[in-house]
Amino acid sequence: MQSLRRLSFLWKLNGNKTLNLGLRLPGSFMIYRPNYYFSQSSTDIVEEEISDSFEAFINVGLDKMRVSRYQDAIKVFQRSLQKEAQSAKENPDTTSFIHLQIANCLLQLKIPSQAIEILEKGFDLKPKGNILIADYHRAFGQAYLAEEQYDKALSHFEKAIETLKSLQDIDHAMSEIALINNDMGLLYLKQNKFSEAQNCIQESLSQYQLSKEIDNLELAKIYENQGLLFHQQKEYKKAIEIGRAS
Repeated sequence: MQSLRRLSFLWKLNGNKTLNLGLRLPGSFMIYRPNYYFSQSSTDIVEEEISDSFEAFINVGLDKMRVSRYQDAIKVFQRSLQKEAQSAKENPDTTSFIHLQIANCLLQLKIPSQAIEILEKGFDLKPKGNILIADYHRAFGQAYLAEEQYDKALSHFEKAIETLKSLQDIDHAMSEIALINNDMGLLYLKQNKFSEAQNCIQESLSQYQLSKEIDNLELAKIYENQGLLFHQQKEYKKAIEIGRAS
């Protein structure tokens, strides 16, 4: 299973407050923190100490994901949905975002079948933001890939790319498309379709190197798949060279 990818989602609360969440796991972490937020590390805060704010629950859950405490994160996200049921109804995109994070945790815990169930519940809320929709399709793709349902995985990866191409933020779209192409490369590798895998991985590498949003860990994953491709093709010298480069 691939490591949890970067997520970026612009969502609104209460009609007049805009919250910009960005997540890259593992690696750098960017998140909006309101003024009332905790001065201490939220990873050490127990559930009873969390502010009543819907945003605070989400921030704490994301922080727990950042330090790989996925089961704790799931509990916080589930608690946020229970505690703020009315806010959830009024902000379906926010609720959909939380379902996506629970699914991401389940993917990290290698429970793709349960991740798919959560993704279906969240996607039934009909999220409107294109970034969120693309994130959903990619998560679906990764879950079906883990379940070896390759046709379904490929379909969702293609839908994610199609959605991202509609974004005005070209740099963000390019980096995300590059990572999805890398996912598709792994999909083809698992099916021993080496020509298709090579095309996807090479395109992923070219796109990501041109992007302004480069994360060294994500770049290393692309090189990792490229090295795996060479190894499966018994081009061991090239595989070793890629391993050193990454």
